[in-house]
Amino acid sequence: NSATNISSSDIIMTDLRWFIQSSLAISLTRLLIPLSDMIDAIIIPARLQVAGYSSNEATTLFGILTGMTLRVVYMPTLFTAAISHTMTMKLAALWKEGQSSLFTHYAQRAIEYAWAWGATATIFLWIYHYEVSLLFFGTADPSILIKYFSIIPFLVGVREVSTSILWSQDRKYVTLIGTFIGITVAALSHYTLLPFPALNIKGAIVGILLMEGIILFANIIKTWHIFTALGYKTILTTGLFVIFSLPLGLALRELGRKLDWGLLSTLLGMSTYVFCVGCYWFSVRRRAHH
Repeated sequence: NSATNISSSDIIMTDLRWFIQSSLAISLTRLLIPLSDMIDAIIIPARLQVAGYSSNEATTLFGILTGMTLRVVYMPTLFTAAISHTMTMKLAALWKEGQSSLFTHYAQRAIEYAWAWGATATIFLWIYHYEVSLLFFGTADPSILIKYFSIIPFLVGVREVSTSILWSQDRKYVTLIGTFIGITVAALSHYTLLPFPALNIKGAIVGILLMEGIILFANIIKTWHIFTALGYKTILTTGLFVIFSLPLGLALRELGRKLDWGLLSTLLGMSTYVFCVGCYWFSVRRRAHH
């Protein structure tokens, strides 16, 4: 009985220690993003004023960046976040049961979905940045920033899924360290680049993209075997998708502008593009399974 009690108590303490460490790593990772937003709110307007903008102009630019542009470009990542949270529990269960081959299979599927959706949303925002800006805000002010940030859905989508893969393997500190480094580099970039007259608000774009890129790069290094297992087919499929979707999207956008039906022509072009892209990805996935 004594041995049983000791064994049970050891198991409880081990589980409790694991729970505290895991919760701490995840909480710190999540808390770093609001900290990054706070740092941006301090540095960006101040450095824009150093570049020659007035206080009101700097605040307006910061509002266009964070209150309009970033809200739009991060919106498609809600889909990949849903995939990420849904897959985490399944992946964690498979990893705990030691089913490594099945774990790799589902991890690859999740990355493929995030990859496909990210590429779709990225090209959509790049093509329809002006129309999206008018549709959401009634002004073209953030349109060029939306175009510059159009890569965000791809970067963040793959980053979210790769983070879930690492967390399900109980490697939670990888993303925490990557996030800390990314935020540090972004803050230094903002502070250094924003005062340059040729860059100004573009310096903030560089900083934010560097942050997301560094976090994703850290994740990829630790999940490299899963990414390499995707093989050349995923890269080839993405390349063919870009070749297919870019001319299609540009043609539909120009057609909508020539029809000049206002909002209706814009929505018609957007919905047709999304439908055609959806059919393309569906056909690709169907061929992959046969």
